[in-house]
Amino acid sequence: MKKYFYKFRFLVYTILLFTVAIIYEDYFLYSYNYELEVKKFQETIQKKEEQLDEFLKELELKFAGNNNRELFKQNSELLNGFLNEREYVVLIYQNDSLKFWSDNTIPVSNLYSESFLYDRVIYLKNGWFLSLTKKFEDKIIVGLILIKNSYPYENKFL
Repeated sequence: MKKYFYKFRFLVYTILLFTVAIIYEDYFLYSYNYELEVKKFQETIQKKEEQLDEFLKELELKFAGNNNRELFKQNSELLNGFLNEREYVVLIYQNDSLKFWSDNTIPVSNLYSESFLYDRVIYLKNGWFLSLTKKFEDKIIVGLILIKNSYPYENKFL
């Protein structure tokens, strides 16, 4: 019996190693937990949405009965600082015309009626965004949260 095992030991070792390799590959290499990633993504988006909603409510209160130009002169650095560090974009339309935008890298229409900003998730030419809208008086404030950049041309320098 020993002689028989000795003769086929390399075959047995090879089969054993292949079995261990297949088990290792199935359980450790391809068992990526997508549910955890989705949950993390949802929590991040939800947190950003709450922050932006709170910011839009503050803007709405500041705009009530104030001169728009004075408001932007006083708060432009504060507005842009808050928005840029959190990857938010704010667009303010008055009487269907774009009056303020916090970021010029996003191509949007000058008329709210011609834009698709009323949808919840929108694709603009350079990315996917989540849209929040506040309407009051003759103004529409649109807040955009960047979900994913998507450039038509990409290379290692973009």
